[in-house]
Amino acid sequence: MMALLVCVNAWSVEPEVTCKEVSPKKPPSVRTKEPLVQEISITCGNQTVSQTAPEKTPDKKERDDASFSWGKIVEEIFKLIGTLSWPVAAVLIAYLFKKELAAMLARLKKGKFGSAEFEFENYVREVDAEADIPRAPENESISPTAAARASTDPRGAIVSAWIEVEDELFNLVRRRDLSEQASSPRQSKNTVWAIRAVQKAQALDSNWIALFHDLRTLRNEAAHSTDFSPPPEAVIKYVQLAKELANAMRVAAIG
Repeated sequence: MMALLVCVNAWSVEPEVTCKEVSPKKPPSVRTKEPLVQEISITCGNQTVSQTAPEKTPDKKERDDASFSWGKIVEEIFKLIGTLSWPVAAVLIAYLFKKELAAMLARLKKGKFGSAEFEFENYVREVDAEADIPRAPENESISPTAAARASTDPRGAIVSAWIEVEDELFNLVRRRDLSEQASSPRQSKNTVWAIRAVQKAQALDSNWIALFHDLRTLRNEAAHSTDFSPPPEAVIKYVQLAKELANAMRVAAIG
């Protein structure tokens, strides 16, 4: 009887269940229109569970990788630019505009800062660059006294140089007998009328006529601006241009 019970119990014991994972099946090597999938199978005892997951094609992987890398690079560059601190930006601006900042600091140290001075300096620079006239060496057209006055009395240096131009203009009008065209003696002493008479008679080259009008505008600006203190270099350049214009009028009066 005991032997029969042992036999029955031996047959009634359930076998031990073991689970094992089956390696994923490789997708077929032939490309299909449908996206490739991976199949994963898990076997537990007498039960098998299968799952599938889409797999990226090689072309899609390359496109995704390229898009990811370039997109990340561009994104990081913009982040870097956006996070630049203000000292770095200040250094960059100082490097790009170092000449302008140096000139401005020099003016500030001298206590000479104003819109009139900047306008005069820029205008003189433009006139000097655009004037198509014969040039004389600077040391021959400007005396040491006039150069020193450009620093101590810039307004006086400019007005004196312009008066010399006016004197040579009226001398040219007299020598060419152009004053007879004036309607009155008072008109013959007007600089605007005089330069028009010289231009009409073609007694002076048109480049000198253009320089006359530019220097006249600069002289008026210097005479009527309050607290006028331009850089000495700009005043010296004005005096030099005025000297050359006066000399051209003197030569035209003789010829």
